[in-house]
Amino acid sequence: MHEIRLFPKRDNKLGFLCPCIETMFATIDAYIDYHCQTDQLDVPYGYNERATLSILAGAIWRNHPSNLVLEEFSMEKSWSKASYKGRQDIWFRVSKRECFGEAKQQWIPLSKVRTEAESYLAILESETSLAKQNLRNPKKIALGILFLVPSIRIGKIEHARKNLEQHYKVLESAVGPWCEKQEYEVLWGKYSRDQLLEEKGCSEWSDGTFGSCPSLDTLICTSAK
Repeated sequence: MHEIRLFPKRDNKLGFLCPCIETMFATIDAYIDYHCQTDQLDVPYGYNERATLSILAGAIWRNHPSNLVLEEFSMEKSWSKASYKGRQDIWFRVSKRECFGEAKQQWIPLSKVRTEAESYLAILESETSLAKQNLRNPKKIALGILFLVPSIRIGKIEHARKNLEQHYKVLESAVGPWCEKQEYEVLWGKYSRDQLLEEKGCSEWSDGTFGSCPSLDTLICTSAK
């Protein structure tokens, strides 16, 4: 299942990114399909933040010949008392808009029903604020990016579908009011794959156990002001 939601729905300044997120989903599908053919099931967003960010960057490149992307580059950053040399997670140009983004990845265990989303939104707000703080040109767009990766071990896979649906409900109920209260605009790209919600969709993890990462939420946030 692939779905893109905008909060708010109308006049959302992040709408121009929807085609890139659609390409991102298609790229993930192509990656998984290829590895299924080799009998080595692999999920590209199941590694770490850097790997997942590379999928987004690749999708931006592939979506249109005029798009430009740069990842993990050195720059001078700011905080309340001083500036320092650091790394910007991503810069890209899409539809004549330049964006600077800070990204994080968060793992979500699906072994139990999720009932809150505040901690995820706090991370997204922190990344958005950091990107805005380091923005040198007000005409460019500061973005906070959060990748949420629900995961479940093979012994609990029978609960994956129900708990994933609950995760979606909790997140959806929280994002809208949060955007209105904090004056943010959000794009939520929701990717999931039925195959990964079953035992046959499990693969070996780095610790030697088996499990699945059936879904990826890509949350992109910017200030509405």
